[in-house]
Amino acid sequence: MVATISNSAISKPNLYESQRIRLTSPMLHIGSEVQQFNPFEYVQTPSRVYLPNNDALAKALYQRGRLKNYISAIENREQIEPLLEAALGNDWQDAKDPTGAAIFPETRISRK
Repeated sequence: MVATISNSAISKPNLYESQRIRLTSPMLHIGSEVQQFNPFEYVQTPSRVYLPNNDALAKALYQRGRLKNYISAIENREQIEPLLEAALGNDWQDAKDPTGAAIFPETRISRK
């Protein structure tokens, strides 16, 4: 039995696709460089990392008279978890701003 090779072999098509990306979050980084978060862009607990909705956090802290304390903690590189507990309560992870927006939305919470 003799095998023959057909000239009608399937060729790989040349494809080029262009996409437009619209960024909706300042947390996204595109590129080869590893993004370095400022330690105050997130809150880390033993089991989770929380990325706050910064606008909601600022509104909630301002309403409770703690925004200056938060800014001072950032400038002095202090831990902010105790400040969050004092301002928002022991369940600070579930706190909402004055408009009802979640300060730590579920889509911005990850397990360590």
